[in-house]
Amino acid sequence: MRFLRYLLILGFLASGFYSIAQTDPDVKQPRILILLDGSSSMLEPWSAGQIRFKAAAQIITTLIDSVYRVNKDVEFALRVYGHQYPSQQNNCYDTKLEVMFSKDNLAQMGLRLEALHPLGVTPIAFSLKQAAEHDLLDPDRNNYSIILITDGGESCGGNLCDVVKELLSKKISFKPYILSLVDYAPLKQQYDCLGDYLLVTKQQDVTNAVNKIVEGYRPMITLNSTIKKLLQTTVVSAPSALKVNIPSFKVTNEVEEPTSTPAPKPKPKPIERPQEVPAVVKPAAPTYDLSARTNENLNRQLPKDTINSLGFISVSRILSQRYNTPSFRPIAVPAYIPPRIETYVEEKPMVAAPVKQPSNMPVQTSKPAPPVVTVPKPTPPPVVAAAPVKPVPPPAPKPAPAKPVPVETIKPKEAKFDAVAHEEAKETTFELYFTNGKGKFYQTSPQVILLDPKTGKEINKFWREVDISGNPRPQKLPVGTYDLTIKGKNKIWRNVEIKENNKNKYNLIVSNASLRFEYEDDLEHKVPVTEYLARVKKNFEPGPVMTQRCSQEVEYEPGNYHIIINTNPVRHESQDLDFDSEVVIRIERPGYVQFTNTNDMGKVTLYYELGDQYVRFDELKITGNPEQQKKELQRGKYKVGYNKTPGIPGSQEIYKPFIVKSKLVTEVNLD
Repeated sequence: MRFLRYLLILGFLASGFYSIAQTDPDVKQPRILILLDGSSSMLEPWSAGQIRFKAAAQIITTLIDSVYRVNKDVEFALRVYGHQYPSQQNNCYDTKLEVMFSKDNLAQMGLRLEALHPLGVTPIAFSLKQAAEHDLLDPDRNNYSIILITDGGESCGGNLCDVVKELLSKKISFKPYILSLVDYAPLKQQYDCLGDYLLVTKQQDVTNAVNKIVEGYRPMITLNSTIKKLLQTTVVSAPSALKVNIPSFKVTNEVEEPTSTPAPKPKPKPIERPQEVPAVVKPAAPTYDLSARTNENLNRQLPKDTINSLGFISVSRILSQRYNTPSFRPIAVPAYIPPRIETYVEEKPMVAAPVKQPSNMPVQTSKPAPPVVTVPKPTPPPVVAAAPVKPVPPPAPKPAPAKPVPVETIKPKEAKFDAVAHEEAKETTFELYFTNGKGKFYQTSPQVILLDPKTGKEINKFWREVDISGNPRPQKLPVGTYDLTIKGKNKIWRNVEIKENNKNKYNLIVSNASLRFEYEDDLEHKVPVTEYLARVKKNFEPGPVMTQRCSQEVEYEPGNYHIIINTNPVRHESQDLDFDSEVVIRIERPGYVQFTNTNDMGKVTLYYELGDQYVRFDELKITGNPEQQKKELQRGKYKVGYNKTPGIPGSQEIYKPFIVKSKLVTEVNLD
């Protein structure tokens, strides 16, 4: 009887803690979404020679590590904006969830940050809207908060406070934090409706900001950890107490214990506790070897910091031979609608000798509107009685069109396994590896679909995930034999057997990805891109920088790549090249700027729009000969800086904006 009472007491305690964990909002799963600015201004210097994006990456890893010291069960996710399209495209829908919510993902977060590069504009409001609609999906079970790291404000016209009021107010449990990498007073007012504004403008500010955030989130993460420990202790002391159905009973009197010794009950097995993961070492970051640069524009325009890897974790010390580039689920992005561009150029007719224009290259000039001519309304003719109409026999029925011959469905290609293993275990799990069949393994995370071998219908599907060592996380699937395919791939693997009480491991052989380039207005792909070269470097791994002509299609191993195209200005791309896929980078047609000055003004400086500022990238000499004062540029907004009196010391540089459009010549006269 004493033993029975002891079990009952422990069972009630365990069930009480369990019910608290299910109903009390303070013990929900803590989740923190990091929203990172990936716009081009993050390439600017921050402190101690670092660029802002690299500083933000270090702040993120420091913050995650500090939170894990309090509670390792906190789940972090990473959403980045302004990092997929260059600022010249002004893409205000540029946002992507780069790391999904998961526990113990410090290494994964660092590796992903190493692969990203700042490029475009700052659609903060749209990114928050996407986060509310796609990332913060289950506030009943999770405590959500957001940490925004940026160096500026909204540049796409979005209303931050409206998004917070309409979409985020009911989903965020703890007040967000905004970490500003620049000291600019008006920014604080913009972010008052979102959360607490913290300045992190130098290295000394990082520790204070991280400590303040951890203390602010402590109620969110410590109570959950305490309840979890109590639950684990209670469950270990009273095995199976949470799952035992206790029948109702009523005690009437004490019953004497029998004299005979009862049969001994089997001892319950204690619950295995997860092992702690050792801390990750953060050695110095690898850098690109760009010593083989040959293009003049590439050598002149890019500072060294923008070409080097932006990460800080050395992959060779963390990952095994199997770990490679992360690949993530694509998110739905609305179609890009280019904004209306106002022309700032004062267009004047040429006053010097005519300039030879390239063929099919019209000059961008304004034309006077045609005069308005008033045309008198015609007088209607008199009405005449119509003659009787003879009935017309109906036309002969046309023969029915021939039915189109049905086109056969494209059959998926039969793929092979590199290896299959079934190891006896206590539970049934399934692990899926991707390899080239030559000892190389990939970390790609596509959606896996299991099909019925007889009907071909979908039975089950899941997203493949990997841990910090590059090994796939085991999936619990029903026992059976399936056909397996990958979403978006025209391949199928037959007879995938999942045996009961086994670790079922399958190595799938996959092929390389291909990379090619096209003009964005060449829908039929008839004109090869011959005037540009691309330098392609695989992130996370040491290796050479490969040069690819943009008129070629070249295969690469699956992974994440940094691509530099020697347009003017230089274009950067960060691309995930997934296996068995074809990646196409579309390049806009260039235009021209024509300076029509007939006076010698010396050198002028050209600046292109990069985020919310202009960056110097080229020079041109104005000699007074218009034929020598033409420059090919990519489409976008520019400024030219010049000096009216270059011979006078201390004279200021004057700036004049202009816009370059594809396949057009923009004439600019420097006053």
